[in-house]
Amino acid sequence: MPNPSSHENLPIYQKAILIYQLIESLITSIPENDDYLQHTKELIRVDAMIIPAKIAGAEGGDFYSIRMQNAAIIREHAMHL
Repeated sequence: MPNPSSHENLPIYQKAILIYQLIESLITSIPENDDYLQHTKELIRVDAMIIPAKIAGAEGGDFYSIRMQNAAIIREHAMHL
């Protein structure tokens, strides 16, 4: 069984966390009086949050099919960003 924190040492996971932090700081500069921008802000936040979670899931999954499914989800959300 893999070490639960083994994914935290992966460079791609660390980069995903860095991107999430960057998105969070960018979102704070978006004005709050525009409904469209507020909706877009939430979509961006969700995309940035899912990527590190799926990287951790792919690293923890021992089956090829689980890893590939997570990779497809990661790719989709990265393309949205």
